[in-house]
Amino acid sequence: MTLVLSAITRHAVIQVSDRRLVWLNKDGEPLRKDDEQNKAVLVWNRMTISYTGLAELGSDKRTDLWIAKTLAKWSANPESSSSQDAAIDRLATEATRLFSEQPIAGLPPEYKHHCFVIVGWARFNDQPSEFKPYLSCVSNYLDENCRQLPTARPSFQTGNRVLGDSESCFWLPIGQGPKQGHLWDKDSSNAVTGKISRLDPRGDDPDGLAAVLVDEIRRVADNNQYVGERLLLSCIPRRSIRPSRTGEITLVGGPMSDEATFLYLRPDDSSGVQYGPIYVGQSGSIMANFVAGPPGSTNMGL
Repeated sequence: MTLVLSAITRHAVIQVSDRRLVWLNKDGEPLRKDDEQNKAVLVWNRMTISYTGLAELGSDKRTDLWIAKTLAKWSANPESSSSQDAAIDRLATEATRLFSEQPIAGLPPEYKHHCFVIVGWARFNDQPSEFKPYLSCVSNYLDENCRQLPTARPSFQTGNRVLGDSESCFWLPIGQGPKQGHLWDKDSSNAVTGKISRLDPRGDDPDGLAAVLVDEIRRVADNNQYVGERLLLSCIPRRSIRPSRTGEITLVGGPMSDEATFLYLRPDDSSGVQYGPIYVGQSGSIMANFVAGPPGSTNMGL
């Protein structure tokens, strides 16, 4: 389990997730590790996907690679739809199939809670010529309004939230609560909403919004051992969405007004090493295990 904070505005979609993974040993005790491999996937430079739940899906025992390979296979099939909703539906279908098979099928229901959290830009039927920001949850333990159910379902279902014309920002926490053993309640959510409301009322302050989300995850990490302080921040601004640019790679750095970016954040890091999300291109290509840094960095093995 982890914590994913997502926000959508008229100008940018932003997602921040921590790098902590949790396994259960043979005695049922939790094993925690801050994994330098990223748990985020960037798809077509239009949407970014993080997850909470099981970290070792698929034959590679890496959920992020499983997401990437599932959507890359879908993208490479000439008979597949190029729409994002069709790709998201495929993710739900394949996750349902995977969770119905062993060894996952044999897990107790409380250990099967899983959610893929997606933010991006897409055209919708009511205004097919305009890109709108949206947030989507593909989950077996959340309802269509992203509220937690008592137990995991056998199937994954999708809930979508498109930013309304009168809204400047919508944000959502998925995963671990603000304190260990506690869910996100109204007071906790309102505290973050209050901080966001003090930013640019037009929603045109991606740096400020990203800072609020980063600070909140680190505040939670102080009170919840299942949440780490090493984070990945992804930002896709509206101005970066152009049909001719679906095959481009994002830039390393903080939020920008016209380029999709990612930034690896860790409070004690002075090495300059950056880890990036897995990238899935429109043709089905995959770029994984991105790492960049100065020559001689021990983290890079150079």
